[in-house]
Amino acid sequence: MIVKRLTIKPVHDPTGRQFSWALCHERLSSIEDILGDDYDLDQLSVLVNQRMTMREDVAARMKLVGGIPLDRLRELVEADQEGRCVVLPCKTGGHMFEIFCGKVWEIIVCGFSIRNKREVVDYMRMHGGYVQCAAIEMDLDLFTREMYKTREAAEAALKRGQDGRN
Repeated sequence: MIVKRLTIKPVHDPTGRQFSWALCHERLSSIEDILGDDYDLDQLSVLVNQRMTMREDVAARMKLVGGIPLDRLRELVEADQEGRCVVLPCKTGGHMFEIFCGKVWEIIVCGFSIRNKREVVDYMRMHGGYVQCAAIEMDLDLFTREMYKTREAAEAALKRGQDGRN
C-alpha cells in the first residue's frame, strides 16, 4: 500500500506552546523526510520486523558473550580464523558412547593431545563398569564423527544401521 506525504512544510505554532499540533506536524514531517514522499507501508512493516529480529539476535549474542572481555573474544575469533582452534567433544574424564561390534559401549575420555601433527583422543572402552579395553587412540576428527554424547543417540544410530566400525 503506497502512502502519500501528509505534511506540508513549514508550519509554525503561533501560540508557542510546548506541545502543539505544530510539534506533532514537525515530528511527522521529519519521519516523512526519512521515508520520502511516497512510501510503502508493507515494506516499512517488513523493515520494522527485520529490525526486531536483529534486536533479538543481538540480545541473544550479548547473553552468550556478555561476561567475556572483548580482548578475549577478539583473540578467540582470530585464532579460529587462523585455524588454531579445536573444539573438543567433551572434557577429559567425560563419558561418551560408541558403536563397536554391533553394540553400544560407554567410553571414558582419558585425554586429548597432538601427536605427529594430529589431534588425538585417548580413551578407554567400558563394559559393566569395568575397563574392557584401555589406551585406545583415535584421530579427533574421526572421534567426533563416530562417538555419541548420549547412550540414547548411540542406540538410535545403531537401530538405523549406522555402525561405522566393526
